[in-house]
Amino acid sequence: MRPGELKNRENQAGSTLFVAPRLVRGTLLAGFERYAQLTDPFARAAFIMFLVNEVHPFDDGNGRIARLMMNAELVSAGQVRVVIPTVYRSNYVMALKGLTQNGNARSYVATVDFAQRYTAQLDCTSLESAQAMLTETNAFVDPTEADARGTRLLLPSHRDLRQKQCRSGRGDSKPHGQTAVASPVAATWSSCVPCART
Repeated sequence: MRPGELKNRENQAGSTLFVAPRLVRGTLLAGFERYAQLTDPFARAAFIMFLVNEVHPFDDGNGRIARLMMNAELVSAGQVRVVIPTVYRSNYVMALKGLTQNGNARSYVATVDFAQRYTAQLDCTSLESAQAMLTETNAFVDPTEADARGTRLLLPSHRDLRQKQCRSGRGDSKPHGQTAVASPVAATWSSCVPCART
């Protein structure tokens, strides 16, 4: 590993091949120019996270750095951070792939927006209350196990609904009518997606 240095060989995750090493610096510079044009803090945060994740400029830690940069942008604007719970990881990865492979910015923005709304509703006044809420909303469930059982991340405001479903014998943890809501910045933000590839 070479901490802090740009990658010198191609990297990929599954079938996704990231930007070639010779194009990393130029792609980041072009992306940062587009980033500077955005004024909405959420759009800036979502964009910078996608840019770093899409380019994958380092040998390791790209996802963590991308989420750190996203949250730094949100915090600097006085907005709620975004936490991607374990159970929601598949949704997050699929939304990133959808944007990378199909240019589907709406799904990506809706996924990050949902995660931010989830984070905003967490009770983090104590470690115990945070752990209890994370457990009750399925945050710690393994994504593969969750997919097999039909378990989904619940917004904390849906906890009462889930308890009613369990008492009624429905047994699944997916509330009726729960849908992701796309952020209004999706349309304007999608025109700023960096397009440099290999």
